[in-house]
Amino acid sequence: MSSLIPGYEYDIFISYRQKDNKYDGWVTEFVQNLKKELEATFKEDVSIYFDENPHDGLLETHSVDKSISNKIRSVIFIPILSQTYCDTKSFSWQSELLPFIKMTESDSFGSHVHLRNGNVASRILPVRIHDLDEEDISLLESSLNERPRCVDFIFKSPGVNRPLKPDDLRLDNSNRTFYRDQVNKVANSVKGIMDGVKNFKEEKIGDVKGNNKAAHHHPKSKPIHKSVWVVFGTILLLLIGFAVFKYSGVGKPEVTDKSIAILPFKVIGRNEDNLGAGIVDDIVNYLSKIKEIKVKSYQSSKRYADTQKSLKEIGDELNVASMVTGTIRQVGNRIRVSAQLVDGETENIIWAGDYDREIGQVFDLETEVATKIVSALKTKLTLQEQKGLSKRYTENVEAYKLYRKGRLFWDQRTKESYDSAEAYYQRAIALDADYALAYVGLADCYTFN
Repeated sequence: MSSLIPGYEYDIFISYRQKDNKYDGWVTEFVQNLKKELEATFKEDVSIYFDENPHDGLLETHSVDKSISNKIRSVIFIPILSQTYCDTKSFSWQSELLPFIKMTESDSFGSHVHLRNGNVASRILPVRIHDLDEEDISLLESSLNERPRCVDFIFKSPGVNRPLKPDDLRLDNSNRTFYRDQVNKVANSVKGIMDGVKNFKEEKIGDVKGNNKAAHHHPKSKPIHKSVWVVFGTILLLLIGFAVFKYSGVGKPEVTDKSIAILPFKVIGRNEDNLGAGIVDDIVNYLSKIKEIKVKSYQSSKRYADTQKSLKEIGDELNVASMVTGTIRQVGNRIRVSAQLVDGETENIIWAGDYDREIGQVFDLETEVATKIVSALKTKLTLQEQKGLSKRYTENVEAYKLYRKGRLFWDQRTKESYDSAEAYYQRAIALDADYALAYVGLADCYTFN
């Protein structure tokens, strides 16, 4: 059975390591249940490629079945992410995941699909059956160019990390997930992606039909005198000129594809160190060093912290093509940043990612988020710009936290707050005598106090 989308072999390609199916046939059982769920979700029959006896552990020097390259040409790719899947020497990685990523870079739909609700979804729909090591997650991020958003089938209890089974009880599982619900999530995600692909094709076909109709429609009419066309053309040009003058704004700079504003992130939980504003401020500084990207100053963006305006309205006012929004949550010694790049015209999400680090790794977190934004904007960095993304004013996190507290008091702009800011800057310098930003803060205090 071929794909519902012309030009593709299958609707879904299931990629997995054979060793994850040996013990109890989990992958086989999952595919069988997914087929049943898809039958209850789609009016049509959805085709799935699933090889129950795949080659595994193959190196590049080994013989590989050439027919797999045709089967990879599927609309959706579902990798079964396990503790063994992220192995760059395996067949599933070398001959399935990487070729699918390469294929999506050149086919008509690309790697992501616009859903009917306005969101964006990747054509790679990971199913995770184990908690993964951080290095495996990093490997996936670098290959997918984003943090994978997975449907989890993980059963967890003290000391247990195994695939969720159909007969597992929700209350016994510390993840509180239910097998049937997770299968249903996968089926609904598949439907959303397929609908997005179909909608894309219908729009393209509609454009072609409309153009053909216009090209072949020759109504009979009396010839119009040349002078009438001259008058009509002159009036039309005047109207267009007036519209441009009235609605585009005189002297308004042209919006470029890589003009961007970083809006204030919503801070959830504790924020006594003022790290929330600091992270956003630093990301703005990182991006402002890149020539291709035009970044609005954070002073311009800060006024939208509590606004009720839509992103489109904000984008128009700031005259940028896209904006970054997000949340920052600090719990104990860990900090989590969720960020998304949004198209200023359509309000569609271009890229989104979640990043979780210890407080001591806050600089790495900032650099990673900035790098992902650069990648989402399809910007190539010079060697100097790459170094700029990794440059830090201090390596001392405690000094950085003291500096951010000083900034919190400085922004209050009172004599008492300047005194408090000065004290925090002095403590930051005591921890790092080369901390240039703390010296700048001191100079500001001496100037305005």
